[in-house]
Amino acid sequence: MKNLTRIFLICLIMTGFQISAQEGRKTIFLEFAYEKGLLYPDTNANKFGGNLSSDRRRPLENFNLYTSNVWSDEDKFVAAYAFKNAPKPKISGQSLTFLFEYMVLNKLGIGLSVTESEYKGSNFSLSKGNFLILANLLRQNTNLIDNVSNEQISRIESLLPYFQYSINPIANIRTLNFNVAYHFMENSIFDPYLRLYLGYGKYSSQDPKVYHSGIGIGTRVFLNNNIYLLTEVLASRYDAYDNRSSFLQIGNSEEIRVWTINEVNAKFGAGINF
Repeated sequence: MKNLTRIFLICLIMTGFQISAQEGRKTIFLEFAYEKGLLYPDTNANKFGGNLSSDRRRPLENFNLYTSNVWSDEDKFVAAYAFKNAPKPKISGQSLTFLFEYMVLNKLGIGLSVTESEYKGSNFSLSKGNFLILANLLRQNTNLIDNVSNEQISRIESLLPYFQYSINPIANIRTLNFNVAYHFMENSIFDPYLRLYLGYGKYSSQDPKVYHSGIGIGTRVFLNNNIYLLTEVLASRYDAYDNRSSFLQIGNSEEIRVWTINEVNAKFGAGINF
């Protein structure tokens, strides 16, 4: 972000703050932008914690398996309250975008963009079911927890949501997007626009297909007839599909959606018009 600020300042100095009205814009735009995720509505962050992580949406995870047999009702209430109030899993992300746009009409532009996004996750924890399996395996096959009572194990189980870990990155997504933009003003230092995105790409870790769709509203601010800054608020959706086989149909696979990221982010950048 500091480097981006320096670029903006250099552009301002180079142009000498000479902002003038446009005398008809050129047809080609090239721009580079940084995007920062702000909100992730209806995104299930639990999907990114790994196979052993707790799904904090499942009612079963509110109840301790050891606690059910060892503690009093008051202790069970405390355990459920602690689980409910532990920090929930969340994701965050940032992206870099290079965009090309060609004006086919005075107010209509089409083009292509390449976006590389990186996401990280935090507040993941081991599920209580997997903790129970691990505890039983240790009891049966080792002497590591021979001196640990069921009551102590129950207390550890209650605190599991607070033994948290992070994953960085959980996803690196690269997409090639087709863009269509409507520009509301002509011959002005301001260029407000509405843009639609449709893209396809890859998710680097497991390599499924990723489909991207989005809509953004923003504006360019021209520093002179060629150089401009831009800002945009963008709502995006990434859907990842992969071929998975079921337990009963080994060898046969079908394409299913494995996760979805809904994101609202802020975009800042600079570009050139020629």
